[in-house]
Amino acid sequence: INPFAKQDVRLSATTDNYKLSTYLTEQLVEEQDRAVASNISYDANSKKFIVTEGNEGKEADPSDVIAAVKKAVSQPGEAQKLSVMYSDVAMPITVETATSAANDANKRLTSSLVIGNSKGKTFTLPADEIAKWIQVKPDIQKGTITLAYDQDAIKTYLSQNLAKKLDQDMVVEKNITNTDGTVLTVMQKGVDGVAVQSTDETAAQVLDALNAGRGAELTATVKVTDHKTESRKVDYTSPNGDPHMVINLSEQKVYAYKGSTLVKTFIVSTGKPSTPTDNGTFFVHTKYQSQTMRGEGYVTPNVPWVTYYNQGEGFHGAPWNTAGIASGTPKSHGCTNMHVEDAKWVYDFLPIGAMVQIVGTTPTSAVR
Repeated sequence: INPFAKQDVRLSATTDNYKLSTYLTEQLVEEQDRAVASNISYDANSKKFIVTEGNEGKEADPSDVIAAVKKAVSQPGEAQKLSVMYSDVAMPITVETATSAANDANKRLTSSLVIGNSKGKTFTLPADEIAKWIQVKPDIQKGTITLAYDQDAIKTYLSQNLAKKLDQDMVVEKNITNTDGTVLTVMQKGVDGVAVQSTDETAAQVLDALNAGRGAELTATVKVTDHKTESRKVDYTSPNGDPHMVINLSEQKVYAYKGSTLVKTFIVSTGKPSTPTDNGTFFVHTKYQSQTMRGEGYVTPNVPWVTYYNQGEGFHGAPWNTAGIASGTPKSHGCTNMHVEDAKWVYDFLPIGAMVQIVGTTPTSAVR
């Protein structure tokens, strides 16, 4: 470092001529006499840009002051004295120009900008947030209003919010397979893990879409972790294999098996003809020792030993329907009604994921 060496560093500055002109007019022209440019601003209540209408009047001529400011930048330290003229002028920026600018700005708010994580999760940028990024730039001398966008604000918002909206934890898929490895049912669907990486590239894409005045569906830069799979193998064909059950609607009976071995038979009452028990192959998904059941036209509290296998259809104790169970008369809303002690046996016998097959046809009267 040489203390005797020196270098002139020129002042670098720009002038906001709109603010300068507005300031001069405010200082030199009475408020009621001023020419005011029409402008636009965001209204939080209506959630859109609205027009503030200007008017004709007097306006200070900023040209000499602009020149003086430029001189002060290039030759700082010199005092200047000057006169400012004003004259009658038309509305500096017309209502039509402001309306067109407001329409352009509102188009940005109504054109959806959707960002996805490539795995089905999406996030739509809020319109009121986009409004904060829109910079309104009126030019009094040209009589125009242009729109610009705050790229730093876009970057900051995405860096603070995108991961919160699009990250997702990996979920292990849990399924049940037979001895051949065929998947019988998926008990828990697997979900790939997603972690948002750098958001600057996404911010640049958002800026491009705003400049173009169009909606866009963008994909964030993410790291994907493939989900794992855990399989539980069951054997329903060998003697003394895994527990499963068969509901025979025609007989109004239920058969409990371990593999191919029949271990117990129950009399039941299934869904009546107007609300029949569905045919098909299902798997136990939820169990309750006691539950209040609700459906169209009924609320039944304290239903014991509930074992669901097909959405809202399941085995359960039905002490109010002992006659229907005894006679083999279908009377339920779709569930398989059983004596309470039988329902508990099924509850204990069938694990989550166990197979339940429903065959036969719902009879129209008692079968016993």
